[in-house]
Amino acid sequence: MLGLPHAVLAFGQWWWVPITACALACYYTAELLHQVQSQHQTLTYECTGYACGGQLACRAVAGALGLNQFGIAVLYVITVCHNVQLLRNAAGQGEWQLYVLVATVVLACILRQQAAMCVSVASFVGMASVILVGYVVVDAARHDPAMADTGHCQVTVSAMAAGAGTTLFAYGGHPVYADVQGHMTNPRRFRNVLTLAFLAMWVGFLFVVDSAWTAFRCSAHGYVLDNLAGSSLARAGIVGITVHLLSAIPVVLLPVVGIVEKRLPAIPHLLVRSCMVACITGVAFLIPSFTTVLAVIGACTENLLVIVFPIWMYHSTFGRWRGVKGLFQVGADIVLCVISFTVLSITLGGALLWWL
Repeated sequence: MLGLPHAVLAFGQWWWVPITACALACYYTAELLHQVQSQHQTLTYECTGYACGGQLACRAVAGALGLNQFGIAVLYVITVCHNVQLLRNAAGQGEWQLYVLVATVVLACILRQQAAMCVSVASFVGMASVILVGYVVVDAARHDPAMADTGHCQVTVSAMAAGAGTTLFAYGGHPVYADVQGHMTNPRRFRNVLTLAFLAMWVGFLFVVDSAWTAFRCSAHGYVLDNLAGSSLARAGIVGITVHLLSAIPVVLLPVVGIVEKRLPAIPHLLVRSCMVACITGVAFLIPSFTTVLAVIGACTENLLVIVFPIWMYHSTFGRWRGVKGLFQVGADIVLCVISFTVLSITLGGALLWWL
């Protein structure tokens, strides 16, 4: 939600089109993944990949999940440091000290392996803070319509692709859906969970982005909190989101750390975890762009985990298509995959140009 107002600038007053289209596409692939997992009765995304394509598919899914979690951890570190700077009104001052402090806190949590103990509280704080920020955006649209920039938004093809990646990331909970479904008492009821979750996300995104468009239009930042930093309510939201993300970084990192430690059993865990935290913090420090990292994660790993893998798994599990409905589904799947790889290529190219 924090990046969506800027992500859909290219569509102007038709901003609701990509938000709705992406919601439908992601719901469709989530339903495919649900059907595949129900058929194979697996517990995780990796196990579902193994059931559909053997060890190679399992490794591909595990690799994509690992890169996804790594990228999300980098994004969280960037966001936490940026939020602290917003609260201090001191952008650009003492950046490296902030990154070192965040790395120290994260490493301490990972070494104690107590990250998951506070995940429920952290998630509640994060949800409440996002709702508060959404309210502040709505309030800005209601009280400060003069803030709006009525000019034409100048957006490039690369920016449009990056916006598509950001929108995909907003709906892309597929990496964790399989684990949630696998641990439900009645996994077949997960379809109801998906329906309610996507409906809530779609309505919430429409409401907030509409308010952001009314209040800021082309002046919307890639991180919408930059538009709201002066508000006391926004500052409270920033504090809540910062606490949530800081406590979520160890939760995101632990699965990746576990994979590395299994591959390198001879290396002490302290060294593995220290190197992992240092690597993530270093990448975050070198690429301190919220918008760029968010778009690259959405265009790369989310593209695979949300679009490509569920479609492939479905056709691998249920075989050939039949009749007009089957032809229509295959056509829709091909279109989704083509769009997915197009967004991936353009966004990666834009990110490389930005880096160079």
